[in-house]
Amino acid sequence: MLKVGIIGCAGHYGLAIDSADKYNTCSIAAVASANDSTDDTSLRIVAEKRGIPFYADWRQMLETEKPDIAEVDNRYDRHAAVSAACLERGCSVYCEKPLATAFSDLEMLKNAWKASGKALGGMFNLRWTGWFLGVKQAIEAGEIGKVRLIHAQKSYKFGTRPEFFRHRDMYGGLIPWVAIHALDWCLALGGKCLSVSALQSAGDNRGCGETEMSAVIQMELENEVFATVSADYFRPQGAARHDDDRIRVTGTKGMIEVIDGVAWLENDRPRRAISLPEPGDAFGEFIKAVEAGTAERFALDAIESTRIALLAREAGDLKRTLRTD
Repeated sequence: MLKVGIIGCAGHYGLAIDSADKYNTCSIAAVASANDSTDDTSLRIVAEKRGIPFYADWRQMLETEKPDIAEVDNRYDRHAAVSAACLERGCSVYCEKPLATAFSDLEMLKNAWKASGKALGGMFNLRWTGWFLGVKQAIEAGEIGKVRLIHAQKSYKFGTRPEFFRHRDMYGGLIPWVAIHALDWCLALGGKCLSVSALQSAGDNRGCGETEMSAVIQMELENEVFATVSADYFRPQGAARHDDDRIRVTGTKGMIEVIDGVAWLENDRPRRAISLPEPGDAFGEFIKAVEAGTAERFALDAIESTRIALLAREAGDLKRTLRTD
């Protein structure tokens, strides 16, 4: 069974823990502070509850525990540097998205991955929700014909955000942190992105420095498929859930959309809810691919989704359409 070491807890570090506990896919060997000003209290609690070591220095954890996989979940601008260091030490990496907040860091990480011979994956866990798997299966079964249009939505409650969210050079921005999930869905369902344009605003951000609160993105995908994405932090506090994720895919023979986790299909038959598969285990799928030596796709997808998100952010800054080649 592969050993996992967790570095930081700034996002979805629980994916590895859930996979280990629910599916027995791996063992959590140790946890370590990211040493980047983020709060590591929850990791200390994990270590105490599980009876595993907590390291104040993640490098020491790698040296002592020699995990097979490092789950990297530190401050977002440090994702690439820490992931590259893990790869260089002979450790595969499952990293929180985005893989990097700057193009130069993404290129550095890509080179480190290629040189290491190890696996690299990103926390695009929403690809493994039951509703996304159901949409993908329906499209592959030809239920809506050829995909022509995609619209995806990410809406979150703002809540209380850590101090580093005030600074885009640390946080990365709304598009690389939130909208990237929806961009990833569009790439998975619609194909390669050829051009991207975007708008983004920090208006009404409740005094939270440079944090953007809303963004819209338009993508030209291959085969003249068009995709749009909206992302925001304006979900009301009284809403039942933290998030409101939606997607609508229009094809030549019908459409399928997801609202509140229910997938609605309409084609030559009237609109109806369809049954969905059970949610998948995102981290467990990465583990299986690492063990089988087939994990390259995880790296390529994570790198490309991160690259397009950074291009979209730049397009929003410039208020221009950018080609992706």
